[in-house]
Amino acid sequence: MPEISMSRTGSSDSVPQAWLPFEELVDAHWNWQQTRDEASEAAYRAKLAAFEEECGEIVDSYWSTSVPSAVALTERRRRGRSSELRFHRVSDWATKNEPEIATLLHKCDELTIKIARILRSPTRDIVMRLVVSSATHLLSLVDGRAEHRRHDDKDNALKHERQQLEEAERYYDEVGQRQAQLVYLRGMIGGGFVIALLALAVWGIGAFMSQRIVLAIVLGAAGAVLSVMSRMTDQKQGFELDYELGRGPLVVFGIFRPLLGAAFGLVLYAAIASGIVRLQLNDSGTNTYFYALLSFAAGWSERLAKDVLDAADTTVGAAIKAKDTPASALAKPSPGEAVARPGS
Repeated sequence: MPEISMSRTGSSDSVPQAWLPFEELVDAHWNWQQTRDEASEAAYRAKLAAFEEECGEIVDSYWSTSVPSAVALTERRRRGRSSELRFHRVSDWATKNEPEIATLLHKCDELTIKIARILRSPTRDIVMRLVVSSATHLLSLVDGRAEHRRHDDKDNALKHERQQLEEAERYYDEVGQRQAQLVYLRGMIGGGFVIALLALAVWGIGAFMSQRIVLAIVLGAAGAVLSVMSRMTDQKQGFELDYELGRGPLVVFGIFRPLLGAAFGLVLYAAIASGIVRLQLNDSGTNTYFYALLSFAAGWSERLAKDVLDAADTTVGAAIKAKDTPASALAKPSPGEAVARPGS
């Protein structure tokens, strides 16, 4: 599969030059290998310099000796930021009769694209180099200098590289989950902090909110945040995120979590304080602590909030039904009273 990334040839003037794909560099290297003359070497060196100027220095590579094919890993160092690694591959000639190797090389393409976009340094560099190492070994299996391998040896090598790619993918998934959880956690903590500040500010200016309402909102948000943090640290429960969504959506979803907990805490407090959900409470000062505990529990456990809301729904529904039902329909005839029937 030809490498899709392109590079632009360098020039001392300001006029943009033609784009140089990795295929041209591979062809130039192949011509130099075949001829070994100064003109071919100069052409290759010029294209190599232009390619590295655009994509970065080649830090790992494999050049086939039988056909114009190669894989390469480039690294572009950026001031004040982590370096950028890119995978390049041209292998159609080498794998045209090797569909299994071609499939695994396509898997390498897929993994390197995901790794470059999702992971951050230094784990990104580790996984990228693992995948490039597998791609190098795979291309070497179809190279001319590897043709002396026995069929069984080749099958074992393919099996080994398939396992290596699976391990690299598992490592990528594990690291991606951890990084996504950290991004999600930052969104939750930021959202919970903003919710708490807003609730305290409204309460401080003497608005309509009472102390219990503020506690319900703040502790509901805190319960949601701590619940997620507990699940993140417990491997048995697990807390999986779609880490390939990107940082922006994960932060937004993280902000929604304490907002949801605050809403549950507030609704649960309203359901109990209004008497819709009946609990035997006295008028002592400990009721505030009881409401605070329930609000935190509502943020911690969505199931608790759902059970309370279901109870409130049943109570309100029964009250509305009783109000709308006529009194005559509720009256029952006495045992000795005759009931008139149509046509009697």
